[in-house]
Amino acid sequence: SRVFNNVQLSRSATGEPPLFLDFTAPFSGDVYDGYLVEKDITYTWKTQELAANWFNFQDPESGIVTYQWAVGRGIVNENGDWVYPTHSPNSTLPWTNYSGQAFRAQQILPPELELEHDAVYFSTIICYNGGHRHQSNQSH
Repeated sequence: SRVFNNVQLSRSATGEPPLFLDFTAPFSGDVYDGYLVEKDITYTWKTQELAANWFNFQDPESGIVTYQWAVGRGIVNENGDWVYPTHSPNSTLPWTNYSGQAFRAQQILPPELELEHDAVYFSTIICYNGGHRHQSNQSH
């Protein structure tokens, strides 16, 4: 930019690096239940511990800035099919934020939120890019 004073003397300067705009959503990756990377567990004996890991979420323009993780409980609909609502009163673990470098999460539940026998739980990951766009995926 250029600035002029009252006698038409000017001074030029450059600012910070340019501002880039990202209007696209990131690419959704895979979500797995359990702590082992790229491994999905079906059963657990741990009633007070939840874990998830995720892989291949990408954003080539502005990168992944943050992740959010939540755990819900699957419910059976009127047709007898399992459904996995993203936002639900059946939430077991509310949304928790993680850095854009994270790829797994683990939480210890308080005794009053202990997991129930024969229930189906699922993880949902939402990733946000530098343009504040988001994309999500669930484990089943």
